[in-house]
Amino acid sequence: MASTLELIFSFFSVGILVGTFLLFIKKYRKVGLRLLLASTVISFGVFSVQEHQKDQHARQLGFLSGDDLQAAMEAGIDNPQDWAAVHAEREAELTARRDQERLDEACGGDHSVTAYVMSQRGVRANLRSPSTADFPTINSVSVRANGDCTYSVNAYVDAQNGFGALVRTDYSATMRRNRETETWSLVELNM
Repeated sequence: MASTLELIFSFFSVGILVGTFLLFIKKYRKVGLRLLLASTVISFGVFSVQEHQKDQHARQLGFLSGDDLQAAMEAGIDNPQDWAAVHAEREAELTARRDQERLDEACGGDHSVTAYVMSQRGVRANLRSPSTADFPTINSVSVRANGDCTYSVNAYVDAQNGFGALVRTDYSATMRRNRETETWSLVELNM
């Protein structure tokens, strides 16, 4: 049945092309218009029937729709339960990415690196020997956008204590960016 529908769809697709061509010949313009309209309507009907059959077949196999089945097959998955798990994971990743984009847009972009650098001021102010402070590179720390133009920074600093010994201190800081003035403030610091 599907091959018959595909053959009919192909036939009327050719009808659309011929009808369009005939529109440009004055003598056959009316015939071309009728052929174009009839072919378009029939092609649309056949296409709708094909999509309905694909959806029915997919539901019989346990998938949500024909498109869902096709996406699963493209991913190399033929079990509906396995696909549901993969699909849910993909949706969660997409939602997280959209949320991050929304946060970035609301705060004028991603300012993670700047949040980390600005957190160092507050940390230095709480050290005995701020001039000896040595912070790791951005690749070694965790900076997360929280929303409302705030960032959570989890890092460490190596600095001398009151006895001159080099000590590593973990810290977490919450930084807020003022979008209008482009200034930063330390909301909270735990060392």
